[in-house]
Amino acid sequence: MVAFQKKTLTPTKRICLRLKEAREQAGFSLDELSHKTKIDKVYIEALEQCNFDKLPDGPVYHKHFIKTYLKAIGLEPQSYIRQYLIEEDIRTTPASHPHKNIQRRAFHNLPSLWRWIIATSMVLLLASYFGNQVYRILEPPPLTILSPADGFITEQTTITVQGQSMPEIQISINGTDIASNAEGQFEQILDLAPGVNNIAVRATKRHGKITEINRHVISKQP
Repeated sequence: MVAFQKKTLTPTKRICLRLKEAREQAGFSLDELSHKTKIDKVYIEALEQCNFDKLPDGPVYHKHFIKTYLKAIGLEPQSYIRQYLIEEDIRTTPASHPHKNIQRRAFHNLPSLWRWIIATSMVLLLASYFGNQVYRILEPPPLTILSPADGFITEQTTITVQGQSMPEIQISINGTDIASNAEGQFEQILDLAPGVNNIAVRATKRHGKITEINRHVISKQP
């Protein structure tokens, strides 16, 4: 007689725990992974805590974050993304509605003028939505320099550059990337050379659109 052995199945860990364990096994700190992926550290922490409501833009971008996260540490993302969709109960196909045919007949029973108005309104709404999305992609990113003012004169050897943009926007000063917080605020201390110093602050969208602001600071070092 063949002896059967009872096997206990270990429950699969939640997606956030698997991500955190994968990062730690790959030897990446939160700061290192944030720098490599260009994903804000706050969003990486939200991923590792399954706080998906703290991430922007919905499931499409959540999957993009997970994919970018795993590619950076050398893992294939497919199984993780499948688990995310299952855990968050995200449907990939629309569910059928039991009153669909009734609603369709009710629409066709409307007078032609009303049907035309409703159809035209829906087309205009869709066109407005997609037009707004295209505008957001093509629009240069916002960038505000809070300090220093242009033409600022100082006797110090350093200057603090402060500004505001938006989350997900990459900020660089004189060609060097710097980090910003979850609200898009940034701050960086720069060394000044005697005389006129040009400070070029650049904000870059993921689609390549750029906004650049230059500040000229005069250092009268003793």
